[in-house]
Parts: sequence; C-alpha cells; structure tokens
Amino acid sequence: MSHARALDSNSIQQPFEEGESRDITPLEDLIAEDFGSKGTPERTQFDEECDAFIAEYINNN
Repeated sequence: MSHARALDSNSIQQPFEEGESRDITPLEDLIAEDFGSKGTPERTQFDEECDAFIAEYINNN
C-alpha cells in the first residue's frame, strides 16, 4: 500500500514564492491512508513497529 510521491527536479530546486500554495499533504493523512486511522488494528501495529524501530535505532547509535 505505498503511495510514493514523485517530484521532478524543478520542484525540488525552485523555492516557493511567499503566499504560493504548496499543496502538501500532512504526514498523518498519508499514514492514515496506508495504515488506517488511529485505534484500528493495522494502525496500532504500524505505530508499535515504528516505536520499536526508533528505540532500536536510538540504542544502536
């Protein structure tokens, strides 16, 4: 269920002008789209696996 967002090189190199719409999707919306809303079994599993990954990373670095 991956929803990768492709960016062309121009969108990366050119800064946004002040007041320009950035049309950015919040991270929470992307996670909910792939793993469900908070409280669902799929989302709970995702959150627990993320927490375990972060703890492991912190303990090994």
